[in-house]
Amino acid sequence: MPLESKLQLKLEQKMRMKLAKKIRLRRSRLVRKRMLRKKGRWPPSKMKKLKNV
Repeated sequence: MPLESKLQLKLEQKMRMKLAKKIRLRRSRLVRKRMLRKKGRWPPSKMKKLKNV
């Protein structure tokens, strides 16, 4: 296997991993949002308003 193609493969793998990480972080953010919504603590900007009800 030539060196160039090996480097190319490595680069592609890196890009895929970066994408996967972004997706993973996005999913965890969405899960957090969903949990806060269930507990009635969303959106955060209205927290003060909700507190003094």
